[in-house]
This record gives sequence, structure tokens and C-alpha cells, in this order.
Amino acid sequence: MKKRVLCIVLAALALLCAIFLLRSCTLNKNNLTLNDLAYDVNPRSGYTVHILEDGEYTPYLVLTNDYNGDGNVLLLRYYLLEEPHVYDYTDSYYNGSLVDSLLNEIFISRLDADFLSSIVDTEITIADKSSIGVGGNRVEQIIRKAFLLSVTEVAGIGGHPEPACVEGSQLKYFADDYTRLIAYDNTNAASWAFRSSYTASRNAVWRNGLDGVAGGGGGHWVQGVRPAFCLPRNLLVHQDAIDGETVFVVSGNNAQ
Repeated sequence: MKKRVLCIVLAALALLCAIFLLRSCTLNKNNLTLNDLAYDVNPRSGYTVHILEDGEYTPYLVLTNDYNGDGNVLLLRYYLLEEPHVYDYTDSYYNGSLVDSLLNEIFISRLDADFLSSIVDTEITIADKSSIGVGGNRVEQIIRKAFLLSVTEVAGIGGHPEPACVEGSQLKYFADDYTRLIAYDNTNAASWAFRSSYTASRNAVWRNGLDGVAGGGGGHWVQGVRPAFCLPRNLLVHQDAIDGETVFVVSGNNAQ
């Protein structure tokens, strides 16, 4: 009798497992969204999607499914842009800086038009112009499609020296492993700029070094640019073969 009960229980468990695997396979093939790939939802999914830039697929990290609490997914380019760039020559005010214009005029023109229409306008926090050059901590909000991450979002707070302005909150992706601050220009580790002004100086910005440690540097220095932007969390993704590897791809305008 006990053996018969045990067999029934095992058979029921096997059936439940089969149903779960079937539903998982269906989800993975047909209904997978950006939300499902986000690092803070399921890091085991690989949290990486590929997006067309100038006709070539480029990998992006899916960092969170709720950036700034607005319910949108934050994507960060895995590699730095091919060409480094200056932040600005005059001061470190992000709004209207050279790098701000680069992202929202030149960079986004590389994206497919259908995909570009899916990028949402995002409110980001930056250092207020009155804070720059005097070590101030006042901030303001601006709306952008493409933007740089802040030192607070990447390196957190509590560093030495302490960032004067708090611009958002630290992303779990970086908090879990500080070595993820190291970025690459396809092959080599390279420094990359944040949108954060180093407000004690007129023209200095926070940037990430080759070793993944955040510090200050001149806004007129040539440094890596790593675009970020937000998409609706319900955009569908699909699998495709790129250079012999099966990866996730998102093309926009295909929300579930």
C-alpha cells in the first residue's frame, strides 16, 4: 500500500514538473519580455539583449525593471562607444553639455527608427548649475531619452571623497560586484564618464578608472561614453543566432 501511494505521489510530482517545464519553454520561446531578463528579476537569464546600431547587433545589459520607480527597464550599453569624447570644455553642467548632445543627437540616430520610437522619455537627476564650482549639493531633474549613469547609481555613496550630489540610488547590478564598474572599448579596459559633476571644481566630472574605482577628472579630458536609456518592461524579446551564438534580441514596437 505504501509503495502504491509513493508511486502515485512520484507520478504526480513528475506531471507537475512536466507542466512547469512546458510552460517555461513556451514562455522562453514566445512570451519572454525585457522584464524577465532584468538583472534584479532573474540574473540567471543572462540579463543581456542585442540591439541594432547602424545595422549591426550590439549587446546591452538589462540592469533593472524599475528604473527610478517609473516602471521602465534600464539598458546600458555593454561596450563603450567606439570613439571617446570630452564631457564639455566650459564647465561640468550636464544639461546641454557636449556629451549630452552627443547622446541625444548623434548616438540615437544610429538606432533603427522603429526601435527608437520605443525609447521612453526618462527623468534623471543631475547637479544643479548653481552647485558647480562651489562644492554645492543642489540637484535638478531633466528629461532625456539617452543619458549617462550617475556616480551614485554606479558606485553608490560613501566613497572617498564623497560625491556632493546624490543623483538617484545605487543599482543592484553594481552593488553586487564592484568589478562590474570596469568597462571595455571592445577589447581593452577604458575609463568612462558619469553624468555627475565633481562640484568642487568648475570643470571636473566623476569618471570610472581602468580598475573600476570612481574618481574625478577634467571634463575636457577625452574619455569613454557608455549610453543608457529606458524601454517599456513589456517589450517582447526573441532568440536569434548572431555570429554562431544564440542570443536575445529586442527590436521595439512589440509590447506584450
